Amino acid sequence: MQSGLSHIQFNVRAENVPFYKDLFGFLGWQTIHEADGMVGLGGKNGEFNKVYLDTFNLIVLRGQPIQQVLEEQGKILQGIIDETKAACWPPDPKSDGPCKVR
Repeated sequence: MQSGLSHIQFNVRAENVPFYKDLFGFLGWQTIHEADGMVGLGGKNGEFNKVYLDTFNLIVLRGQPIQQVLEEQGKILQGIIDETKAACWPPDPKSDGPCKVR
């Protein structure tokens, strides 16, 4: 049997929201909603992390063309971001709506 986690909502003091966003971002969770004293985190982190691992494997370990891999994996990543409506995260500037892969 396999289990999973769809999303988590943390209610915290408003002044602590940046800390929790950084912490959970470090752990690979995406912020899908933020309001005063609340951070909502999405459960697509497994798919999100897979894009990074696949990109590394294809470029570094298999020697595939960098630009081609980045374009292909970027499309997959953009699909995940669009689906979760994830805003941009540091070091990129904040976005209105889903972040755009560049």
